[in-house]
Amino acid sequence: MHINYIPYNKIPRKRGLSVQNGYNMALSEMGYNGADGFEKWRNNERSILQSICVGYGWKIKHKEKSKGSLAVDKFKAEKDKLQADRDKLNADHAELKRHKDNLDSIINERVEKRTRIIADNATAVVEQKCIEYQAKFETQFALNKSDLKAFVKTKEDVPIPPVKPKEIEPEY
Repeated sequence: MHINYIPYNKIPRKRGLSVQNGYNMALSEMGYNGADGFEKWRNNERSILQSICVGYGWKIKHKEKSKGSLAVDKFKAEKDKLQADRDKLNADHAELKRHKDNLDSIINERVEKRTRIIADNATAVVEQKCIEYQAKFETQFALNKSDLKAFVKTKEDVPIPPVKPKEIEPEY
């Protein structure tokens, strides 16, 4: 967390403003005198913030201290170790990618196979239903030719009205 603050102090003066910003004077007005006044003030503020965070159930992550500078041999050893870890991770990644691609191809093959089976089954079911309906139709509606003629009108039975040609007006 970063906190911005403006240190100020209130001291009655004969000339100028009675409120001025000033780091050392603000600390001394709060009772933090001496060379370590800022450290005392900062530690006090941190303890107040920590008690507020604990009250809300928040955890505080403290700033990590740097390692400082390493000797050349230690730096090279650390660099080599990190490079070896990176190479191992890259090899693991490549192996996992090959395994994933293999699984993807297996899944695609199985999906295509199931799709073909479903399509074949659907076609067989439709064909079976067509055969059943055709047999049902033939048994229920079997009519002989004489019964059929009674229901069907021929061309001679239906009069065709004469068609008058339309008169077309010329366009100018």
